[in-house]
Amino acid sequence: MSSSSTPLTPDAPGTITYTERKFSKTIALRVGEQIVAGRGMKSGIWLSDPTVAQAHAEIRWTGSEWVVRNLDQGNPTRHISNSGYEQAIESEMRLTAGMLRIGSATLSLAGKEA
Repeated sequence: MSSSSTPLTPDAPGTITYTERKFSKTIALRVGEQIVAGRGMKSGIWLSDPTVAQAHAEIRWTGSEWVVRNLDQGNPTRHISNSGYEQAIESEMRLTAGMLRIGSATLSLAGKEA
């Protein structure tokens, strides 16, 4: 959760900032909305790294947490802890905020504060 004491509003969007090489973009997801990250042209978060699957991870914002579902068992999505440790997401992980690694890209997940 955010270090601020301001609570998350239930209907506020969450933001994903993803960076791959020198490209960076921030997108917002409304409550209940999900997006797929991968190399596929239909991916909402398109990544160019050849080690990334066509549909690599599904990310959904619930209004209070992120639900990250790994879709590529051969090269799992990784959660990056505050200390920098990377943990493979075998199936699904719930986070209030955090960092992910998919191939060479990093994704920062944040809740929207009131």
